[in-house]
Amino acid sequence: MDDVETRRRDTSWVTGELSHHLDTFPEQLKRFEVDKRYHLIGRDDFDQMVAEDLVSSRSYNTGRYSNESFAPVLTARLRERWGCNGVGLVLDMTHSEMYNIVVYEQGGVEILDPDKEVITDVDCENIGAGVILL
Repeated sequence: MDDVETRRRDTSWVTGELSHHLDTFPEQLKRFEVDKRYHLIGRDDFDQMVAEDLVSSRSYNTGRYSNESFAPVLTARLRERWGCNGVGLVLDMTHSEMYNIVVYEQGGVEILDPDKEVITDVDCENIGAGVILL
């Protein structure tokens, strides 16, 4: 998978998607904008990117390569390799966890929980107070 088609959106559109899909945004989950313009991808492309990326082959060793290590590496690799900056981080300060958050080109928001090794629908009730870096 060398070429990925992205759709360009501005930060206000991304903020609108977060507001629409995250019940606790912006009251409990605060956002720090990383960019003003975003290059977003579809769900199929995201699934394929994660499957092909080197980071997906790392094993989870408690304290050595847990989700707190996986999440920022995946975000950086997707930016570096495919130019996709629509994948960010959620820092759950209540539970001391870190996840990836994805905003899709056609709309929609999902969270990747590396501990479960699955992408789940957004369930912010289990994420306490925190920060979104996107």
